[in-house]
Amino acid sequence: MRNLDYAPEKDKLPLASETYFLYAPLAHRLGFYNIKSEMEDLAVKYLEPEQYNYVDSRLKQTTASRNRLIREFSAPLSEKLDRQGFKYTIKSRTKSIHSIM
Repeated sequence: MRNLDYAPEKDKLPLASETYFLYAPLAHRLGFYNIKSEMEDLAVKYLEPEQYNYVDSRLKQTTASRNRLIREFSAPLSEKLDRQGFKYTIKSRTKSIHSIM
């Protein structure tokens, strides 16, 4: 899927569909969630290119504001957890393009 840009045009849609309907669900059932998300995103890139490009561009446009929001949200939590002496890690992630669509 990562090299599908270089495949012949006639092969792109069948490979994307096969990945979306067969391999991504299989990866999910096997517990390979990162691989599943990447396969779904890459498949959607070819199956729904307009929607994919729109969501991708919006995610890129809002990166700074999302990061700022996460910092502002987690700062009070960090302060309270520090005062209590907890050892912790605060993690965040952006939803995959497929899950947004």
